[in-house]
Order: sequence, then structure tokens, then C-alpha cells
Amino acid sequence: MQLIKATFHDFDLYYESIHNWNLDFRLLSKNDFKAYLNMFSSQTFQLSRTSLSGKIEQQGLTPIGFRSIVIPVNYHDQYIWLNKKVNGSQLLIFPKNSVLDGVSFENFDVYVVSVEDSLLFQMLDNLGYNRAKELFNGDEQHLYLNQSFAIKFHQLAFGFLQKMEKLESENLNYKFTQQEAFIDNLLAYLLRYIENSYQISKHSPQRKRDVALKNAIDLINNQPNEMPTVSHLCHVTNVSERTLEYAFLEKYQVTPKEYIKANRLNKVKSELILSKEQNTTISTLAAEHGFWHMGQFAADFRKQFGKLPSEFLLR
Repeated sequence: MQLIKATFHDFDLYYESIHNWNLDFRLLSKNDFKAYLNMFSSQTFQLSRTSLSGKIEQQGLTPIGFRSIVIPVNYHDQYIWLNKKVNGSQLLIFPKNSVLDGVSFENFDVYVVSVEDSLLFQMLDNLGYNRAKELFNGDEQHLYLNQSFAIKFHQLAFGFLQKMEKLESENLNYKFTQQEAFIDNLLAYLLRYIENSYQISKHSPQRKRDVALKNAIDLINNQPNEMPTVSHLCHVTNVSERTLEYAFLEKYQVTPKEYIKANRLNKVKSELILSKEQNTTISTLAAEHGFWHMGQFAADFRKQFGKLPSEFLLR
């Protein structure tokens, strides 16, 4: 059993604390980063409440061998999940061993339940929930989230995390049995709702701007040592600058130019952390990612992450 309850102002410390999730989070705009994480994790079950501030591109992998379910806290919030627009009125089920592909904005606040495959399907068999089994065996699922269910689930989840914290502090000999009972109660309530809920159509025609955006992002990510211009992206994707800008603003709430710079700054930061034992200079890494004016680079870096590049080498 592992239990975390903390508020983070350091972006890297936050996602280093999340168990089983292989995360690559990228800040897309100037951000006084703040995150709240309350997580219980065992070998077969994980429940977390995560709140994030700022515009954050969420990449990575869901826990291997687990199935993950997202239950939003704020009913009217909107964000991007698996490259699709969703909002707080939707309960979301990840496909098995799925990539995490999303964008969150201000006031992002969700509960995430991750259940080990064998435990999940054993419970579904015991409860006779055949429709829910089909949902978990398929692609990603968007289910309608009834507000009354959501409020009750939030209460149960909050109570569960409080009980786990109490058991941990009291170091009771029978706490494992109690954990199992609390987990079964929470899962049974959630799985019953999934069994009886209805799906929201997630299929929509692909627009020219969607195709252009995907191709532009692929180009940006596949040319790590170059800083493509917006005009070059438009030429390659065969759309106007206005169309490409609309596409970026719609998904990321930043312009193509802002995204390109943020993407490069995040890559420099990641490489600074990885290369601090290899005597790599900041100027070398900056130049490799298209930053030639060191004074401006340092200012942009500090504006983006709240620290100078040199501070990441000293961690």
C-alpha cells in the first residue's frame, strides 16, 4: 500500500510521484504550476484525485495490465482526451494498455480508478455485468455521467482516501482486510453504474484541419533538432496559416508558434535533467533545439518553468 497526499509547485516532482503511470507532461504556456494529488495505490487497485493548473499536454502510457476509468469532478469543464473533445458530463474508460493523449486547461480535476485486469473481470463475472465486460474489452468509451451518481461517487472516493489515510496512520493489523472491503464497495458502485449507463457517440467526421494538425504535430516531434516555421508547417500540411492556427487554438489553446516554442523548451528541460551527469552545456542543448540567442532563451525558459536552465542541472 502506498498513499500520497500533497500539493506540488514543482512540475517534475509531481509526476515523479505518480505510481505506475509513465508520464510525459509538457507545459504549453507560462504557468505558476500547482497540482494536488491524493493517491492510494496497491498491487491491484489505484485511486487518485488529481487537480492541475495551466495548459498541459498529457502524453505517456496508462498502467500496464490495468484498466483505467476517469470520473471528472467539475461537470462543466472541457479538455482533450485521446485526441477528442470531452467534458465533465462524461465518464471515460481507457482502452487496455493505452497511450495517454490529452490536453488539460485551468481547473482540471478528476478522479482516476485503475484496476488490475484479473480483479476487474473477476468482479464483473461475480456481479453478472456482461455489458460492462464488453465495454472494457473494446475501444475507448465515453459514457454519460449522471450528476447524482457523480456526487455520490465523489463522496465515496473522498471517504475511501480518508479511510486509507487513517488505516495507514494507525498501522492496524487487519487493515488489509478492511482495504479489500472498501475497494470492493467502491468498485461495485462504479461498475453497477457502467453496466447500466449509455454510451455517447464518439465518432465525428475528420476535418481537413484535424488532419493538418496531426501531420504538423508529427513533423514537430519527428524533427527534434530543428525548429520548423509556421509557414513550413502550412506548406507541408497544405493548409493556410489561419486554418492551422484555428486547429492549434482549438486543441491546445495556443498558436502554432507558441506550441513550437513550448515543445522545444520542454525538450531542453528534459534533456537538462537527463544529462546533468554528462557535462553537457546549456548552450549546446539550446542550440540543438533551435535556440541561438542565449539571453532570450534563458528568459523564455524562466518564464515557462519558473526556473533558470542552470537550476535543472543542479537538481
